Amino acid sequence: MELEELSANPLHKIKWKPPKTTETVDPRVVVNPRQAQELLTAVTYVGRRAVAGG
Repeated sequence: MELEELSANPLHKIKWKPPKTTETVDPRVVVNPRQAQELLTAVTYVGRRAVAGG
């Protein structure tokens, strides 16, 4: 549109509405403090390799 290569903005033809959201958090999908700590600990090991010979 900015380069005036289109005669009309094609985005106006899209019919889209944002999805409905809820204010409540489902506790089944949220990690608990123990799980969060274990995850953060595990992340510290990502990419580490043993040094050969010593």
